[in-house]
Amino acid sequence: MIGDLLAGLIQGYISTRTPSERWQIVIRVSFGAIGCVLALIGVITFGFQRAEPSLPMRLTIVLLFISLAAFCFFNVILLQRWRWPGVLFAASFVAMFVTRLLWGA
Repeated sequence: MIGDLLAGLIQGYISTRTPSERWQIVIRVSFGAIGCVLALIGVITFGFQRAEPSLPMRLTIVLLFISLAAFCFFNVILLQRWRWPGVLFAASFVAMFVTRLLWGA
């Protein structure tokens, strides 16, 4: 069943030379899922292990990965044009550098 679906997608892609909506959905969901999984692995790595010596730095890194997972899920997989995951990602990225400057670790 999955092989037939992939064969139909590839055949439709080759014959028309323009990506179909189904092919675009498969690619978008695949890349969004990869982004979500990698971001959640980052949350687990930095959240539950002692990778960074200071607690505030670990919290900002975990917030960065959570916002990246939210961005991949809402904006990439669900194709919603929400701004809050991107704003949260930018704020946590800046907070990571501010924390590094203030706590020095």
